[in-house]
Amino acid sequence: MDADPFIEGNHTYVPLRYLVHALGIGVAWDDANQTVTLANSEIVLGMAIGIKQLTINGKNTVLNYPPVIRDGRTYLPAQLLATYFNYDVSWDGQNQAVVISTTSS
Repeated sequence: MDADPFIEGNHTYVPLRYLVHALGIGVAWDDANQTVTLANSEIVLGMAIGIKQLTINGKNTVLNYPPVIRDGRTYLPAQLLATYFNYDVSWDGQNQAVVISTTSS
């Protein structure tokens, strides 16, 4: 990974493109509208940079922490992937690393 995660507002932000490719989640970027769409076989998430709104399979909901662009990279809270794509996200303080794994259930 060539971009580092960062913590803001008690949330760990991860570089979007690298992460979704590693997890097998499709990603599409609309530069004109500054929107990103993430999808797998069951879920389609749409969001705009800096906007606290998320579209889940066509239905709108509020985000507490929107996606951001930093140093030319799109980042989003790691917990967002856990919530909607069924992953566990944790912080390894000793190694200063975000750990993403499949859920235990």
